[in-house]
Amino acid sequence: MAGKDRIQGLADTYAMFAALPDAARDEAGVELAMIGRDVLALQQVRVPKDTGALEAGLSLAVQIDSLRVRIGLLGLKGRPTSKTNLARLFYGIIVDKGRSAQTVIVERRRRVNGQLRSEDGRNRKRVEDIVSTYALHVKAREAVEFIELSDGEIDDIATRRLADFWDNAMSKAERSA
Repeated sequence: MAGKDRIQGLADTYAMFAALPDAARDEAGVELAMIGRDVLALQQVRVPKDTGALEAGLSLAVQIDSLRVRIGLLGLKGRPTSKTNLARLFYGIIVDKGRSAQTVIVERRRRVNGQLRSEDGRNRKRVEDIVSTYALHVKAREAVEFIELSDGEIDDIATRRLADFWDNAMSKAERSA
C-alpha cells in the first residue's frame, strides 16, 4: 500500500478528525503541539551536552492539518542551515545510533587558491591534486540514545496530556455553537 494507508486505521482517523467541529479540531492541534513540546523537552534532557550544539539542533515541527509532529534533529531535512550546524547535526545521528570501529581509506587533496578543485564541476577528485593516501582507524562509539523514545514513554506523555482532551474539546465546541 502507498501513502497514508500504510498505517491501519489512519484513514478512519483522518475522516474523524475532519468531521470534528472547528473548536475540537483546534483543541486537538493544541494537544499535539503540547505532546510534541513534552517529547522535545525529554530529548533535550537526555542529549549529551559537550558543546550544546546538539541540544540547540533539536527542534519541533507541528503540521496540524495532517496530524503530524516531527521532533528531533530536523535541520538535516528541509530546513536550510549553515555547513557547520549541518555537520554538528549529522554528528548527532552518530552520537544517537553509535558507530562500529572501522578503517577508512582517506585521500587528501591540495587546495588551489584556497579551494578544492574537481573535474568539470563534479565532486570527483583530480588525480593530480591528491597529495597523500592513508588508512584512518575510526574508533567504535557507544550509542547515547536521546532522539527516539520508547513507546511506553510516549504513551505516558500522550495519556497525561489527552486525559481531559474530550472534555475540553466538547466544552469549547458547545461554547462556540
